[in-house]
Amino acid sequence: MRTGESTGTVIKVKSVRGPPDFALVWSDMTQLPGDSGGPWYTPGPTVVGMSSSTDDGNEPGGVQGSQAQPIDPVIDMIRANPTVWGNDFKVWLVQ
Repeated sequence: MRTGESTGTVIKVKSVRGPPDFALVWSDMTQLPGDSGGPWYTPGPTVVGMSSSTDDGNEPGGVQGSQAQPIDPVIDMIRANPTVWGNDFKVWLVQ
């Protein structure tokens, strides 16, 4: 559904090592159906999360508030079992 970009402010972070769904980043950004899996990034750009879900509510055109999985646990999960993602799948990080 989304075209272009949405902006918002991170309002809370729950960071834990382990499965990515145990860690969350909350934002005041409105997320629409189809946004799941999209990147959350800062200027630079630096990817900080992967869009996953929304808060309860009934805002026109979407739900106010959303969550993402922090990108580090997602990368850790992929690296721990890369064959699940295909033999040629690689994670590239630019320092």
